[in-house]
Amino acid sequence: PIYVTLLADIGPPARDELIVALGHPKYAVRSTAVAAFAQIGDTRDLDRLLGALDDRAIAVRAAAAAALGEIPDTRSVQPLLKALGNAKSEIRANAAISLGKIGDRQATKALISALLDRSPAVVSNAIGALGLLKDPRAVKPLISLLAKVKELGNASKSDLVRACGYVRTKKDGGERLNFTAFYEALLEARGVSLGDGPGKGMGKAGRNLNFTTKVHFNGNLMIGKATGLKIYLDER
Repeated sequence: PIYVTLLADIGPPARDELIVALGHPKYAVRSTAVAAFAQIGDTRDLDRLLGALDDRAIAVRAAAAAALGEIPDTRSVQPLLKALGNAKSEIRANAAISLGKIGDRQATKALISALLDRSPAVVSNAIGALGLLKDPRAVKPLISLLAKVKELGNASKSDLVRACGYVRTKKDGGERLNFTAFYEALLEARGVSLGDGPGKGMGKAGRNLNFTTKVHFNGNLMIGKATGLKIYLDER
């Protein structure tokens, strides 16, 4: 759906066309339109994004859960809390980090519960969200989680990478472990920044940790796994 992406680049003047795209029969077009509304960031589109949480396609619902974090509004908190209990892990994961970006501490209790989610991606995003909320109630649960992770010290590198969510399914059904991203996240959590390429960043601070995110048309939301917890604990 390239034309929808182009509409997002046009911005607010293309809102009417994007509204039409939200009703398109193909889910890829609808989810791209959702991501486009997130990119535009107009609060007038909030109700449309909330409505997309009930779309029949998983990718659209996941994209909506991520997009709501790009237009922070407390009206999204309750719908996102509901999405945090969705059966699909990608929707739960995106809802978790969006709740953190909105910054309403009424989400703290649900995010603490999400630390026990069966999906590593949800746990990771819940950690990040709690780091953004900076709620004192999250300190003990986060410390307990860190202690649990420490117990995995004897696990194989593959098991650690898999448990932390740095894995994806290939077209042939196999799995691909992203060791590079995993090691980078570990370094970042320890306060070590890497340059952006050979010879870059030497003698400098390197790149800063942040929560810059991008909502993809398939509903995936990529963020740094350890950043939020580091931000939270560094400011204690």
